[in-house]
Amino acid sequence: MNAILIKSPFKLLLFFVMVSGIVFGFKHLCFQVLGVKNIPEALFQPKDNFKRTLYFVGSSRTKYGINDTLIEKRLKNIKVVNAGVLSANFLSSTMLALEILSMDSNSTLCIELGVVNGKAPSQISMLVETRYLHSTFESNLQESSLEDLYKIYSPYYEAYFFDFFSIKPYLSYLLSNESISSLTQFGVHNKNLNLLPFHSIKCGDLNKDYAKPSHNFFIYKNLIKLIIEKSKLLNCRVYFYLPPHTASPEEKERLIEVFKLIPIENRIIFNCEFLAALRNPEWMADEEHLNVKGASFYSSFFGNFFGN
Repeated sequence: MNAILIKSPFKLLLFFVMVSGIVFGFKHLCFQVLGVKNIPEALFQPKDNFKRTLYFVGSSRTKYGINDTLIEKRLKNIKVVNAGVLSANFLSSTMLALEILSMDSNSTLCIELGVVNGKAPSQISMLVETRYLHSTFESNLQESSLEDLYKIYSPYYEAYFFDFFSIKPYLSYLLSNESISSLTQFGVHNKNLNLLPFHSIKCGDLNKDYAKPSHNFFIYKNLIKLIIEKSKLLNCRVYFYLPPHTASPEEKERLIEVFKLIPIENRIIFNCEFLAALRNPEWMADEEHLNVKGASFYSSFFGNFFGN
């Protein structure tokens, strides 16, 4: 009886190893047949004659708000990549930033601040290697309770686990013609819905004393530290900036407090006139996202910032 019990777990483990090997082999074959590179590598296109690459990392507010072509024309010798990911939060953005830094040491990163909300973007397992998930976990391990870590990280580990044994996300990804290059599509929301911006960040907000964020506030500090330390090690430049619009007053207050933690040399601060102009309802697609016209105006700020 005991021998059977011992053999059964071993057979089960062997079964999972075999299945995972078949699944990954099939994925690799699909990529080869369809001419698709390893998905993280697809983010890093040939630089041609560009001296440096400027990456914008963030959520849909980045994906729909950054006109990389416009910025690239303004900078001329710098390649610009919009690496905004739908439903991204600050944890997933940190992981993607670490991935970029490891693969392109001649880069500049602009990272949109976001909340850490315990939700994993659907593309995360395809964009970022698990080692960067582990490194962010380890950076918070000593200062966090197991309950907090579980709430924040379990969706990510769950996504990696199920994607490991499933080809469905990869097939959906390929069959939808979705690729990293599609992340460069700015201003996808191109309808003027005449909605006022929702909880806009205003110039005077940085000087107000908001209530401190919740108990996991230190997680932001550790993630920021992780990115800055790696960028210094590789002699890369990293900047953080506040999204011009937020989903709620709580998110706005939390992000402003997080922004104050960032060293001055790593901040991009929007001037008052620029923020006031971004509250123009004609440039908004919905309560949080810019339309095409708004994306062009928004991107012009970054073109001027890096072009001076």
